[in-house]
Amino acid sequence: MIGPGPAETKINVQERILIAAEEVFSACGFAGTRISEIAVKAEVNQALIHYYFESKEKLYEAVLVSLFRQWEEHVNKLSWSGMNAPEFLATYIRAQFRLKCQIPNLYRIFHWEAMEEGDLFTKYASSTWYEDFLKHTEMILDWQQEGALDAGMNRKALLFLLWGMMNQFYFRSEDNLREIVGGDGDLESLQDQVADQMIRLTLHGVVPALYGGGNKEAGPKWRESDLIYSVGSASVEEGSECADMCLWLQDSLRQPLLAWEEERNKNGGRVEKLMFVFASTQYGEMPPHIVSWLEDLGKNPNVEEVTVGIWIERGSAGSEALQRLLEDAVNRIGAYAVARTADISPLNYAKRCLKWAGLRG
Repeated sequence: MIGPGPAETKINVQERILIAAEEVFSACGFAGTRISEIAVKAEVNQALIHYYFESKEKLYEAVLVSLFRQWEEHVNKLSWSGMNAPEFLATYIRAQFRLKCQIPNLYRIFHWEAMEEGDLFTKYASSTWYEDFLKHTEMILDWQQEGALDAGMNRKALLFLLWGMMNQFYFRSEDNLREIVGGDGDLESLQDQVADQMIRLTLHGVVPALYGGGNKEAGPKWRESDLIYSVGSASVEEGSECADMCLWLQDSLRQPLLAWEEERNKNGGRVEKLMFVFASTQYGEMPPHIVSWLEDLGKNPNVEEVTVGIWIERGSAGSEALQRLLEDAVNRIGAYAVARTADISPLNYAKRCLKWAGLRG
């Protein structure tokens, strides 16, 4: 049997050294790392590390170059084109947190440098690391000037605060996360639940009375009589597309969505200018409460004045079929169903519905 050649052996040794060095540097920082510890972990002679990498700093540089190569591969796939402020913040939090979970040692080393007040990370960091940061601060500034984000918020501090939330969770084990969030599922599922909470806190705050954001001096663009009803919102799962849309509507309009199922028992199912229908389905089956709502909608004498937004949670084989079925049913009855295109986001769809109903320009 022919064994590996000299070149292959060299690569294998260097890879072992780099992997071991990454683990030790991320656990101890540059100042606290000893070459002897890396040699033991890599199962090589200490002199061999000096032969391949010359010094501890050169080895540190090689580790950072490797980690940043992985980071750039992920970042280059991300696109923020066409997003509004809430969409960007939600997508950014989820993507950045996923990066931290996938490349934890890069961020551990970064934190060691910050605590030790070192300059080696800055010296060997990818230029994209800083360009990415500046690009996002400029995006936030643009939204602040438009009134979409709080103008009094320091945009650089905002990004650091978002990272600070993530830094509490990205390194935690599955059992630890399960204990914190109390959820089910595997590690990735639990991390997604954490991301949902961070997004919720960032976009909606904690105190309901303070919801709204943007230009708080601007008055509502609708009449108080223009109540917006929702069908099925009481049963949507937290963190779902439907839940995100409900929260955005309530925050943007600064009024609650009235659950049609509850209001029906009070006033016989009043139908207003704009209604939203939320549901999920596995095979395209229609939930009973939506069947009842369609019957009530058909009995309304002013049905032609009603605009209906329909959002069936995506992800199952029957979701698209039920979406189209309901749009057709609403239009046949005489109301107007706002069509949902395949690529539209929940927030952009909600905006389209408000515009068609005349509640927002």
